[in-house]
Amino acid sequence: MIELQKLLELMIENKASDLHITTGALPRSGLGLANRLESLHPEMKVIYMSGYTDNAVVHHGVLKPGMNYIQKPFTLEGLTRKVREVLDK
Repeated sequence: MIELQKLLELMIENKASDLHITTGALPRSGLGLANRLESLHPEMKVIYMSGYTDNAVVHHGVLKPGMNYIQKPFTLEGLTRKVREVLDK
């Protein structure tokens, strides 16, 4: 598993993807990394995932309304639909 700092360094040096999928429940890792990547590559899309409902994550201030979100557990088909939806925005 790549450490978060190493991943961030790699993505700063060379934008490696159009989409980043991360957990929204861990501000120091997933959300923090996504925020830094978005500031460096504003064109990069992000999908946040969590086992909590979207209402709960927004209500507790983890994610802002309108952020791309998918609730775990999800099916491969559900993830594929979400990825397509986000990339098409």
